[in-house]
Amino acid sequence: GGFSFGDKLGSGKALAARLRYGKAFDEVRGLSRDGVHWLGICNGFQVLTQCGLLPNLSGSFEHEASLVVNRSGRFEDRWVRCRGAGVLSGESFELPVRHGEGRLVYRDDATRDSARALVVLSYLDVEGRPTEAYPANPNGSPEGAAGLQSPDGRALGMMPHPEAFLFPEAHPAWASRKLSMPASQHA
Repeated sequence: GGFSFGDKLGSGKALAARLRYGKAFDEVRGLSRDGVHWLGICNGFQVLTQCGLLPNLSGSFEHEASLVVNRSGRFEDRWVRCRGAGVLSGESFELPVRHGEGRLVYRDDATRDSARALVVLSYLDVEGRPTEAYPANPNGSPEGAAGLQSPDGRALGMMPHPEAFLFPEAHPAWASRKLSMPASQHA
């Protein structure tokens, strides 16, 4: 997704509309049914929801969810604590976020209730629990949802940017963390 079309028409909306209502969407549906996997980070997640690839509860690529303006009303560019579930299970970790439109909303309560089991990444509060509260949750997504997968596991979308944390030095506290590590763990 990237910052397709400069976000001037809404994050990911222009690219999603071009895919969904253009000739390419038959190919996208076909690829999905053939087992292709989709990964959408930030704007890519927005594109996947707008195209109906996420959450895709019905299996018919209906538009069931969107990512809308953060509850804070501003662009959030900082680090947050997350925990994965399902395919992303593990310990809590920190990731950067960089978005102004990242609050996950569903078309109705039934869709939200069904999609709960598809949340694979959550924003955590200081006690390590999924949260909707700001600032731990940068956008106000329900139940701390930061990432979602499709029921068949072929589509995965998330708002945080794991690709921006490839090296320990990318974390804002890297120097103090290095000082607190045993010498045997230094690279």
